[in-house]
Amino acid sequence: METEVQRVDEIVAMYLDAAMKFAHEIDTITGETTAVPALEASQTAWLAYRDAQCAFLATTFAGDPGTDMAVGACKMNLGEDRARELAKFIR
Repeated sequence: METEVQRVDEIVAMYLDAAMKFAHEIDTITGETTAVPALEASQTAWLAYRDAQCAFLATTFAGDPGTDMAVGACKMNLGEDRARELAKFIR
């Protein structure tokens, strides 16, 4: 499961890198420095949400042996959602 979570994390990182390039382009075109910091803040908030959500999920298993698998699946599902969201900003 850890390998699958790492794979999804790598995909998110790839899309984040591409979205960050787009954010840099926006800042260059507009002469503002708002898109990059906004995307950075968004990613930081998303990571905090993912970790908190999956930690909450873990508590619902009350120590069951399947807890680690459920947490891994949670991180994978949320990571796949994040990758799809970031993909919208790739040009």
